[in-house]
Amino acid sequence: MNYKIVMPLFATALLIFASCTKEKSPADADLKTDNSGIPADIQALVNQRMTQLNYDYEHPKMLEDGVSDRSEVHVPAGSVNQLQAAINSAGPNGKVVVESGDHWESGTVTITQMVRLFGEEGANIYFNVSGPGSGFPFTIMNVLDPAIYIKDCNMVWIKGLSIYPQSSAGSTGIFLEKGRLARIEGNLISGFQFGIWASDHSNMARIYDNTVVGNTPLGVWGIIAESAPSIQLKGNHVSKYGTCIFASDKDGTMAENTTVGGFSGPLLCTVQGNVKLPNGKMLKKAISCVDWLVIKNKGYDSSWNYVVIDGANNNYLFQNQSFNPVSGQDIYMLGDSYLVGSFTPTSYNNFAINTAGIVTVDCGTNNNVLGGTKLDGPCY
Repeated sequence: MNYKIVMPLFATALLIFASCTKEKSPADADLKTDNSGIPADIQALVNQRMTQLNYDYEHPKMLEDGVSDRSEVHVPAGSVNQLQAAINSAGPNGKVVVESGDHWESGTVTITQMVRLFGEEGANIYFNVSGPGSGFPFTIMNVLDPAIYIKDCNMVWIKGLSIYPQSSAGSTGIFLEKGRLARIEGNLISGFQFGIWASDHSNMARIYDNTVVGNTPLGVWGIIAESAPSIQLKGNHVSKYGTCIFASDKDGTMAENTTVGGFSGPLLCTVQGNVKLPNGKMLKKAISCVDWLVIKNKGYDSSWNYVVIDGANNNYLFQNQSFNPVSGQDIYMLGDSYLVGSFTPTSYNNFAINTAGIVTVDCGTNNNVLGGTKLDGPCY
């Protein structure tokens, strides 16, 4: 889906729906769901995916075993352009500790080997990377310029850093290119047009417990799973983006994340656009969102807190919570549509298992909705 949306379209949508905002609060949310109607194969998939995710979340042992603390390098507070040298010095399987305090980098730091990059509490890094493109957030900039660039390597672990652009808004916080089994955990990424972007077969990347804050109105997408089969997202808090979590490709799991504001929280869709990647290649159209499990997330204050669009299919939305959607509708499964300014084909064969009080608008094909309230429109 090509996100070349102009400001009037988005603003109009917000104004149309503002008068019918549905008020709900976490204290009033009824999380009871009648599981008797859930097909056995879907329940088995949910159990298998969540067992796998929770075990990995709690046991990062394979990463710990592969790294020796004998290759530990520290970056002292007040450092200027020292992080790249520290990573290079640590070498394969090494560890870099960014000490508490402010640090300054004049450009992208590139990681091409397995390394642990950990920040002490209060470790803040300010990157001088290019700013966003002109115009409202859906005018995509031409070149992604990341603060941290994970390039063609396995099992990188980044934890506990606070990452900011030196200017008012930067391009991209962390970009994964073939970042297989990367673990991005417990970081604050603030002020970038794109927060965390997983690309080019970043298989089984793990994105856990990050706080990703955009720069309204310049924040476009918060966490992007563009080409990252079997990616796992858990415990992230994403806000101030047009789309908080953009899910494409296949077999992803998105659990217990919180999204706030924008057009949508989780968007199950197809990543594409006029974007040049850090390797100089143009972004290719992604595989549409297929076989994702979206479970027990919390969405607040978006136009729709969950959107399924642009050929997304065979996905499972399971017991998600939704509060104060601007449209008054929590989940929107689109049919053939021009809602975003260009044609997007229908969603199909998706399954939503909802808590009580969730309103789902289903304009797609052969979608199933269990629990809550199902509406057949309006369809845009």
